[in-house]
Amino acid sequence: MPFADVNEIFSYDEALQIETWTGLHYDTIIFDSDIDSWKTNQLFGQRVFTKKNLAVITEDTNGNRFGGFVSSPIAKRNFYTEDPGAFMFSLRSNGRLEGMCRFPIFEGEKGRAFELYDDGQDYLFAFGNEMSIWVEDKKTMAWCDQHWYNYGGRLNCLSGSHFPTRFTPKNFVVAQFV
Repeated sequence: MPFADVNEIFSYDEALQIETWTGLHYDTIIFDSDIDSWKTNQLFGQRVFTKKNLAVITEDTNGNRFGGFVSSPIAKRNFYTEDPGAFMFSLRSNGRLEGMCRFPIFEGEKGRAFELYDDGQDYLFAFGNEMSIWVEDKKTMAWCDQHWYNYGGRLNCLSGSHFPTRFTPKNFVVAQFV
């Protein structure tokens, strides 16, 4: 496992946990918001389009670390990617959850697992209706909403807030697994 490029937002233990959840092995970081421009979605889109087995890991300004995993190839823009194996996860919840948690997509929602938006749009991506990040007038906005993935009745599992309350992403990475 090449952990040389694992950074502060994505630790060795977190990579191992995602490996356990997926049965895949960490390969590389394909997008890092601390290095790569995300004020528009052009570079982000180029990095993730056609890729599969992607984990998007977000850290917000409150120290929560969470994200989503999509195993199917991202084959279209502005359309949802179908993926029965998609899941959301919490890696650090500031005490709301015990340890790292995985939240699978509901069977009836597998057709709406992930959406990559077109170049020039304000939105970067969305995991179902659960987590969206977009840039509008050079201001980053994001929210979490719990509808299409199974959280076992728990609330505010990802960012500690629920739409319409927004969270502020500190940074995020996209890791590819093989």
